[in-house]
Amino acid sequence: MSLRKKVVFLNDKPLYNERYRSSLMEFFSKNCYEVKSLSLFSGGRVSFSAYVKFAISRYPVISSNIKSNIMALTAPWLGGMVILNGLGRYRPYRSFRWVIGVLLKLNVKKNVAIQSYADYRYYRRFFLSKRIGWFPGSGGREKPHGDRDGYILVQRDDKIKLVANDLNNLFDREGCGSVSIVGCKREDSVSQYCNFAAESLGFLDSFEILRYGKVFVQPSGYGEGFPHSLADAIVSNMDIVISKNEYIRSGLWRVGADKVFYHEGWVKLVYGESVGAILTAHSMAVKYYSFFVSEFDK
Repeated sequence: MSLRKKVVFLNDKPLYNERYRSSLMEFFSKNCYEVKSLSLFSGGRVSFSAYVKFAISRYPVISSNIKSNIMALTAPWLGGMVILNGLGRYRPYRSFRWVIGVLLKLNVKKNVAIQSYADYRYYRRFFLSKRIGWFPGSGGREKPHGDRDGYILVQRDDKIKLVANDLNNLFDREGCGSVSIVGCKREDSVSQYCNFAAESLGFLDSFEILRYGKVFVQPSGYGEGFPHSLADAIVSNMDIVISKNEYIRSGLWRVGADKVFYHEGWVKLVYGESVGAILTAHSMAVKYYSFFVSEFDK
């Protein structure tokens, strides 16, 4: 069957589409779309040629990450879908949230897929009554885990300092067990902000990120939408300890995941196979695709 339409996947870096949007891109390809992957930033700066390339095109765009989302929203004449996977460190600033809301409202040709349930409720209440949907993450994949006892976290250098207070609250007590942290490049990132002993494993292949612990930990403090690693942990049927605030903001209770008290400000996730089935990469790709074509493939 011949390809009949084109869609541009817009992201900050080519790696991000490959890492987080591959399932969705593959699903579009299987449904007769010609898929183009485009990155907007090079060396931290906007690529003017890349911006012009998508801005003057007639093709719908699917954007991810806050910087690429903002650039996509400066082209309201293009149709497509904005995947708002969190506001990051800017979430506490009301003026920033308001500006994003205004841009979303002006882009009447784009659907808005929001991963944080708290952000979804905010933008639905104050800015959008239509063209908006809640999507619990980008989908997870089953990965090996529990090769050794202890807690496992997946973070980054620019995130660890923002979630450190939450983690210190959990681990700064006697008998917390071993803690391993994946994803921090700088050796001093963990020791600089965390008051507990932890092994920093640095970067690992994405298939290996859950291997070095039996209990996955999801802290609060960074304005994520629905963490990719959390979806992986759920799909992999891991024991999961999550900040109570993050449990509420992520909307896990909306997909059937319950909780029990674990520590002050922390809960343990209680869920069955049905929750994992909802959050698989394939299931979420189907949901995103259906949301996209409901408006732009009539």
